[in-house]
Amino acid sequence: MFPDPAEFAARNADDIVWLQQTFAEAKQRGSAAVMLISQADPGFDTTDGTRGPVRNPNTLAETDGQPDGFVQFLLALRAEVVAFGKLLSAANRSGQPCRRPGSLTPRKNQSY
Repeated sequence: MFPDPAEFAARNADDIVWLQQTFAEAKQRGSAAVMLISQADPGFDTTDGTRGPVRNPNTLAETDGQPDGFVQFLLALRAEVVAFGKLLSAANRSGQPCRRPGSLTPRKNQSY
């Protein structure tokens, strides 16, 4: 069912460090965007519970009371996107659309 808490904590911390290193390298290189591809759909907001968990758009926590393995990663992602100030293109198995800089709210079929 749920992963071992110690294994999850170590993996999640490593994932967040990897994310921070990715944005640091993008800043250093002067990249126009960061592309993030993931397997899972963590959900990003309250618009559609059929594609992923419904989340509070302010706290990014799931609203269903279930164990939440993504909130820390999403908070780190939001902080990195805001600090980067450029395009984040995020996709996963369900084909999530691009995100505006500083927002994790889907904007379908929009160019930036």
